[in-house]
Amino acid sequence: TGDDKGFELILSDVVMPGMNGYAVCRQIKSMHQGNRIPVIFLSVASAVDDKLKGFEAGGADYVTKPFDIAEIEARIKTHLELSRLSACLEELVEQRTALLEKSEEKYQILAEYSPNWEYWMAADGSFLYVSPACQAVSGYAPEDFFGDAGLLDRIIHQDDLSAWREKGPLSHDSGVATLIFRIHTKDGGERWIEHTGNKVVREGGRPYGYRGSFRDISKRHYAEERLD
Repeated sequence: TGDDKGFELILSDVVMPGMNGYAVCRQIKSMHQGNRIPVIFLSVASAVDDKLKGFEAGGADYVTKPFDIAEIEARIKTHLELSRLSACLEELVEQRTALLEKSEEKYQILAEYSPNWEYWMAADGSFLYVSPACQAVSGYAPEDFFGDAGLLDRIIHQDDLSAWREKGPLSHDSGVATLIFRIHTKDGGERWIEHTGNKVVREGGRPYGYRGSFRDISKRHYAEERLD
């Protein structure tokens, strides 16, 4: 019928009229959820090559005739338990995957719709992530930074570059860092930037790059200058 609902395990003879057990097994495995149904072959086959045909078709086990009913019951019980455990694990993986995808989607929305220029930098200085806001702030697109790890250093104002190198993401002691400096934009302008960031560490304290954010504070800076 093509409907595998309700079946937890199938016992199949290898020799049958019309379609042998291997073909039946392949048919089952081609159905929706068919891979979750263990198929045990009942056969007089004892040669390794003959048994391999069944395993290649997707069979889970063999019971060789003449067989003992207690052996069949034990094998059925074992494969049912394994099948249920596998289904339970698959469900947990699906749930964890869905939660991870939802979390990643939330992060992506927060990062990509933030007015701040967000980034994640590897330990070697290459960019693992650059948010679209970088273009509004600097005039350069994310792919410009992906393709040229030295671009950021070149657009930072020469008078502020030493502070960036001493306290920025590639400095040896960089923890939580707040810096204010200028950058040269692609169109030749100048922007004042407030940078905050922190090291990214894996379990056990292993370094995994640097996560930071650039905020354009040019309006605030010039307003403060006028007040002075």
